[in-house]
Amino acid sequence: MSDAERLSARRDALVAALTGLSAAELADDALVAAVATAPGFRRPALEGPAGGAGDVLAESRARRRTDLARILAVAPGPSRGEASALADWLTGIRDDLVHPMTGESMTLLDWVNRGGPLEVALEAVSGQ
Repeated sequence: MSDAERLSARRDALVAALTGLSAAELADDALVAAVATAPGFRRPALEGPAGGAGDVLAESRARRRTDLARILAVAPGPSRGEASALADWLTGIRDDLVHPMTGESMTLLDWVNRGGPLEVALEAVSGQ
């Protein structure tokens, strides 16, 4: 599968997941962030049990959710509240988010999921 096919499939999966949300849920940045950062774009529980070896992964997921919710809060008006436009915004390749080691342009969703600095993403989207 080519990169373009992979990105298109991921965008389509995110659209399907977001389309399953009500209008009120789609306006909830924390819920959209939880869905967008969940494996397979499934609706996860926002709170999970603490303890055990999974704590490191749980902390990472919580940080990604929080970061993405802050980015979603500044999404441009046309992207807010519409599943397809929001998925396009999150999964579209951006020239202003570049992987520091590979020089690869990234999507907002990849940036957050790979642990990119929140400030860089916020700066990138603030000019829209």
